[in-house]
Amino acid sequence: MGRGSPQDADNSFRVPIYTDRFAADPHAAYAHMRERFGSLAPIWLAPGVPATLVIGYWTALKIMHDPEMRCGARQYFSCH
Repeated sequence: MGRGSPQDADNSFRVPIYTDRFAADPHAAYAHMRERFGSLAPIWLAPGVPATLVIGYWTALKIMHDPEMRCGARQYFSCH
């Protein structure tokens, strides 16, 4: 996946993480997502609420240290 909004992903691939199935075994779900998608997984936070879940440590660090990403999402990160 490149840079883009979660809406850029094909919704048929999204993993719903709000379900009882996910809650019953989140570790297996994360392992499956890592295997299928790598470090960025397209998910449903809730019905109709798409998102991208960062599940890779190094990918998370790269995103957190990217000034463009931080300043483009001021509601989540400080740009100082």
